[in-house]
Amino acid sequence: MNKAQAELESVFPTRFPLAIDGELIQTLDRGQVINPATESVLADYPKASKHEFEAAIAAAKKAFGPWSRLTWGER
Repeated sequence: MNKAQAELESVFPTRFPLAIDGELIQTLDRGQVINPATESVLADYPKASKHEFEAAIAAAKKAFGPWSRLTWGER
């Protein structure tokens, strides 16, 4: 591992959750982010199920009204 990769790994997690309606959710189905220069795995990311996808859409629709009325500074 080179210095840049070690620094990146110390700052960012390698396993990212889904964020749905204020909750962080780990999923079993994952994808990988590959470093094209070294072909090493930099991180993995969650793949949402149909249920998780629909829950995220519903949460976004619910939050949009109040969020859209906030000023730039409040966001």
